[in-house]
Order: sequence, then C-alpha cells, then structure tokens
Amino acid sequence: VFGRTPEPLEELDSLPADTVWAAFSDLDISAIWNALVKELDQTGLAQVKAGLDRLDGGIQQATGKKLDELLGSLGGQCGAFLALKDATKIQIPLPNGETLEVPEPGLVILFRVKDDTLFNLIDHALENNPQVVRTEEGGLRMRTMQVPLPLPITLRPTIAREGDHLFIASNEELVKKMMAVKAGKEPGLKTTDEFKHLAQGLPLE
Repeated sequence: VFGRTPEPLEELDSLPADTVWAAFSDLDISAIWNALVKELDQTGLAQVKAGLDRLDGGIQQATGKKLDELLGSLGGQCGAFLALKDATKIQIPLPNGETLEVPEPGLVILFRVKDDTLFNLIDHALENNPQVVRTEEGGLRMRTMQVPLPLPITLRPTIAREGDHLFIASNEELVKKMMAVKAGKEPGLKTTDEFKHLAQGLPLE
C-alpha cells in the first residue's frame, strides 16, 4: 500500500523556492479500497454488502464510472505542499485587537495518475460554469474557478493535468510556478541555502 521499492523524490525538482512544508508518499488507494471491500464481503453481513453496492451505484450514476475504475486511474502516489508568498502580505486580526502580518499562503495537492479519467470527469462537471477559465499551455491543461468575492488571499481553485500528475491548487499561479521551476526557468526550493543545509545526509528516496 505504501510502496514496494524506494523512489527518487522527483517532486523536489518542481517545488517553488517559497515552499515551507511538503510531503509526498506512495499510496495505493485502490488497493486499500479493494482490501476493505474484500474484508467487508467476508463478514457475510447483507446490510454491509448492500451499502457498498448502493455507494458504487450512486457514484456510477453520478459519474458514469464505477468507483474501482476511478480509483484504478490513480498512479499510487500523492502529496501536497504549502508555499508562503513574501511579496504579498495578509493581515490576521488577533483577539487583543492587534493584527498579525504574514506572507500569503498557497496550497497544492497532487496525485500521480495513469490517465485522464479524473481530470476529464471534473472538466465535464465544470463545462457549463461561466466562472471557469480554461487554459492549454503546451502539455499543461488547467481549469480555474474565479471566485467573485473580496478575500484576503488569492483564491482561484484550480485543477490541472501535466505529465503523469493531477494538481488541485488554491490558484493557477502556483501550478505555473511549479512548471517553471521544473523547466529550470525559475529557482526552486533545492537551490536555497536553507534547503541545502537541512538536506545534508538525508536520503532523497
């Protein structure tokens, strides 16, 4: 479930320099689900079996695909990272009446995928939404939802597909920055002095 062999942490090559936290792991969600179904099946409880069938039927009715098909499109790895943009500050009110100024946060969640199943499913669900901006840049496909509300942070929920990864981000600029770092057009986390210091002696697999 959590990986059979060590793998290089290729995602490090895409992390922006302002990344403050990141985590990646092999995770076979399909295997977890199949094991759960098998164990529940073996209990012989008709209500449990009926509940699983209803869940699978509901998902198939909503998406046109069975749950095991959707999970089977995942590539067995997921992760996330948080970045803090120093150039933009936000104000957080404190209970004592003062305000705390912090860099603007941005979050990206990513999944390794085998195909376009999940991206196409979400893209289809968004196709009639006028607030969605669709962009195609080389191998990068993005769908960005404009949020017509005054918010203290840049929030434009984005789903993107590039290579063998599916991205869910708080805004499209984070995904673009990842692509620029990966292509060597911008310095990334691995180029910073702090990362080089912290990474000494640590395995990169």
